[in-house]
Amino acid sequence: KVEEMIAAARDGGPLRWRQVNHPAKTGPDLPIRYLARRIGDGDRILVVGQDLRSFAVLQQRLVETQQSMEREYARLRQAEMRYRLLFQLASEPVLIVNASSLKVQEANPAALRMLDRTAERTAGRTFGEFFDADSARAVERLFAALHSNGHAAPVAACLRDSMNPCMVSASLFRREDTSYYLVRLATPE
Repeated sequence: KVEEMIAAARDGGPLRWRQVNHPAKTGPDLPIRYLARRIGDGDRILVVGQDLRSFAVLQQRLVETQQSMEREYARLRQAEMRYRLLFQLASEPVLIVNASSLKVQEANPAALRMLDRTAERTAGRTFGEFFDADSARAVERLFAALHSNGHAAPVAACLRDSMNPCMVSASLFRREDTSYYLVRLATPE
């Protein structure tokens, strides 16, 4: 690199910075960025160097941070995969309901069987639509209490289509910037 840089300066070629890593006896190599330029008509060449150690340290920190973020992202993907698997395999009917719109985001297979609906006919629907009028109001009160107090007692409800009784319980959680209800349905004992 040094010979090419000096030859280019002698020939009057374009100015170009070149990085040269000088081996160190201990520790990492010493990175220096050089620029060579011919001075006047003679053979004299001026070489200017810039120490890049601070840049190399920042670059190393960036690489370490990126690797750490990639490990965290992989960990989150694995957790999301485990959550999805548990959600799908759970025998308890569970639904995820958007706390602001009260629309169903997801329902596991057990919930779909209990509601006697397909995923397509469930997602995006207002949760109260699955209950008779009195039960829908009770569920709304459950959500209101949960939202204001952080907890609420389960309520008895009656499914609109089948008229089967059920118990509705819920908990509040946040994902990213949105609040959701994790709703559990159970048949009364």
